Amino acid sequence: MPLAAGGVMGLLMLVRTQSVLLVFFAMAAALAAYGWRWKRWLQGCLLLCAGILVAIIPWVGRNYAVTGRVVFDQTEQTGIFAQRYTDLPGYSMPARDPGESEEAYTHRMVADTWSYTISHPGAVAGFVSAHFLNNEINTVLVMPLRDAFYDLDDVFRVTRSFWDDWDGVGNWMEGLKLALTLVLIAVGIAGSFRRWGAAGLIPLLMNVAYSLSNALVRNSGGRYILPVDWIGYVYFAIGLLEVSLGILLLFGL
Repeated sequence: MPLAAGGVMGLLMLVRTQSVLLVFFAMAAALAAYGWRWKRWLQGCLLLCAGILVAIIPWVGRNYAVTGRVVFDQTEQTGIFAQRYTDLPGYSMPARDPGESEEAYTHRMVADTWSYTISHPGAVAGFVSAHFLNNEINTVLVMPLRDAFYDLDDVFRVTRSFWDDWDGVGNWMEGLKLALTLVLIAVGIAGSFRRWGAAGLIPLLMNVAYSLSNALVRNSGGRYILPVDWIGYVYFAIGLLEVSLGILLLFGL
């Protein structure tokens, strides 16, 4: 299983490089799952890393054959990442100096990113936390907040993009539904932990890790929550089942 998980993570890194951050969260979760048995945990981590290498080595080998150097991502991606850690407006990527090689440009972009982070820690912490919270809020908002019924067809398929017009709690009914959603998700998280221990918190850990990995590159909301929005549904459903079970027990059923 650690080998297979590493392979999946390696493939995910080929889609989104920042997904490498998930590896460290997986190692932390594995430490709890193994019950702090260090030798088994270390073996699992080695297998995880081996799976990652199996998945990415063909790509890195291909890049080496084409460019003559070890490179994982194209230079433009490094430039876009560096641009998001500067005060440049929009998406204008920092220009390459005359005669500057791709390798030198990549090293300069990485150095500029670190330099900006060290000299502007407040700004970096601000946009990372803002994107992280935006991801978490949008994960909660996958649950419907509509307070009106339009037609039967709307029950079976999306006919109105109601979420495009929603910019916050507009009335007390929406506020009540949002509060109820949060309560049920919280009950779902608590119930998962009570029934399955640390394993019940792994989806929550995945959500936090993924949201943080996107926040570090200033992405959030919209299509960026699709890989983890199911976690909101899962905990909501578990919370609903826990409450339903409690009601049935209350009436002796």
